[in-house]
Parts: sequence; structure tokens; C-alpha cells
Amino acid sequence: MTTPLVRPGSFLTLHYRLAGADGADIISTFDDKPATLSIGSGELVPGVEAQLMGLPEGTHRSFRLEPGVAFGDRNPALLQRVSRALLERHGDSDGDYAVGDVVQFPLPEGQGMCAGVVRDADDDSLVTEVLQALLTAIPVEKAEVMDYPRTGPYALSADPPIWDEFRQLFRDGGGEIELEKVERFKFYQIAGTPEVCLTVATGDQRIYANLLLTIGVVKPTK
Repeated sequence: MTTPLVRPGSFLTLHYRLAGADGADIISTFDDKPATLSIGSGELVPGVEAQLMGLPEGTHRSFRLEPGVAFGDRNPALLQRVSRALLERHGDSDGDYAVGDVVQFPLPEGQGMCAGVVRDADDDSLVTEVLQALLTAIPVEKAEVMDYPRTGPYALSADPPIWDEFRQLFRDGGGEIELEKVERFKFYQIAGTPEVCLTVATGDQRIYANLLLTIGVVKPTK
């Protein structure tokens, strides 16, 4: 009897493990059910599929891929600190996310969605979680963010990813709030004026997550 080989269009049931350069697991199915997938359907990157082609059923094999044939060179913009609310919006609303979980998150510059792995999880409040809570309690009339440089060593080519979260939260809250960009030092000056009645400091470390809100008033109920 001839042993089946992996060919284009093959439907596979397999266990696999993906690890980084440090040897730490990124994804592993060996402690759970095996994965099922079809070769050529786009479920695996071409570099991985190429390593599987021609292998006989029952094979155990390890291989190393260079960035160019795996998932591409390291992109610092894809290392993001995101809120649980964002994960729930794009995944399981009842999920108990932990280190090692595979999650969906939006790519920078609105380029679509990407699968990622949770590398750290803590209980620090994020500015998006605070904003989400505020929008349920008070009317917001204006939102200002600290503008970023377009030139120099700290220049950005597009809006920081956190701003897309701000915009989504305002849309979810039913508001028509547009983010107004304020030059960095002017932003600090405004934040230090007597008109600022409340300052909330969170554990959020994402860049350009500073936010100034101008709030309205709520008429008392009779």
C-alpha cells in the first residue's frame, strides 16, 4: 500500500508548533486537538506549505524559516498594547484572554485585520477603557490629541493605532466627535490650565494615547 503524500489541495489533520527565535512557543496544538487545513487555501503561509509538500503521512519534522519566507521581517508597529474591549469587539465577547492566546487585532493605518499572540496581560486600566466608561456617563463636546512629528527620529507616517480606537469608541457612543490635533507643547500647556478639572492617569503605555476632553452638562431630571 502506497503511503499518501502531501500535495496541492491535500486536506491535512496535523499537530504543529510555531516558536520564535528564543525557542518559546507562539502556537502549539500538541496539548489540544490537532488542526485541520487544506493545502493551497491560504491557511498557511507559502513558506510553511513548501516545507510540507511531498512529506509522507505520519512524518515528524522540524524546520527553520527565515523572516522573508515566514511571516515577514519584524514590524514594531504590530506590537501593540490593546484594550480588552478591542479584543472582545473582534473576537469572543466572553473570552478570558491569557498569555499565549491567538487573537484578532486591527493593523496600523486601517489596513485590515491580523492574527496575533497575547504576550502580556495585566489588570492596569487603559485609556480606552476609561474613555468607554466616561462616554456612558457624560456628554463629550470635543476631543483633542497630542499631534505627532512628521520629520526627525520620532516621526510617524500615519496616525497612531490608538487614535483608531478612540474614533471607534466615539462612533459606538453615537457621537460625531472628530479628533483635533494639538501641537505637543501647546497640549501640555492646555493640560496645565485651571480649566482642566479632572486628570486621569492610567497604566496605558501606548504612544500618543493622551486625550483632552471638553465635556458638556447633563440636565437634572425632574
